[in-house]
Amino acid sequence: MLDGFINNEITDSLKDYIKKRVTTPIWGTFFVFWLIFHWEFVFTIFFVNEDLILARTGYLKNDYLRDVFFDVHNWYFWFSWAMPIVLTGLSIWVLPRWLFIPAFKKDEEYKTAKRRIRISEQRKLEEEMVRLEGEKVRLGEESVKQLKLVSQKTEEEKKIMKLDPSLGWLEEYNQFRSSIYFNKFKIIIQSIYEYSGNIHVFRSLDNTPFFSIPKDILAFAHSSELININPKTEKIDLTDKGKFFVKKYSFDQNK
Repeated sequence: MLDGFINNEITDSLKDYIKKRVTTPIWGTFFVFWLIFHWEFVFTIFFVNEDLILARTGYLKNDYLRDVFFDVHNWYFWFSWAMPIVLTGLSIWVLPRWLFIPAFKKDEEYKTAKRRIRISEQRKLEEEMVRLEGEKVRLGEESVKQLKLVSQKTEEEKKIMKLDPSLGWLEEYNQFRSSIYFNKFKIIIQSIYEYSGNIHVFRSLDNTPFFSIPKDILAFAHSSELININPKTEKIDLTDKGKFFVKKYSFDQNK
């Protein structure tokens, strides 16, 4: 029982040792290169039938493999074993030092540079956002100031207009000049100064109307506070604003 236990320990240790050796990068790399130079040998072992070899060469499979692939007198035998060793050494010791490590270093430097650029651009973006936010606040403050100034100006204009309403009337009159009622305003003037402000004037003989103020200009003048209407007498009279309009209108007509 003890001998069996010892044998198992030795066997397991040997297996672990072989496994570690075989799975190291050196042996794995060597096996790949060896397989490249000996692929025909491996292919013949696993995929070529012995009868086919015997029929074509007259050799048994083992003899064929020995004479063809392990002919120590053939230079290729030594070459096919030396090259995997050389290439393994190059790929494990030489290439990493002269190619892979510098390439890895350059790649890391490239990644670091990209991260720096990204961080720099993010900082610029954050600074721009802060600047825009400050600009927004500044514009908001200026807008508030502007609104206050406009409000103050409006209040001042209202005070001035209370003292002198004609300032506001002049602006309204200038707008009135471009309206459709401007040319009809002479009918209001005619009613005031020719027919004593009567809205309708009738003939004395047959009591038929020969003068009437159209409803549209009458409504406009009344709603614009240019005239007052007495519904009982059906007469109109000018307000102060209306007199101002008549004065400006007469001046424009006599230019």
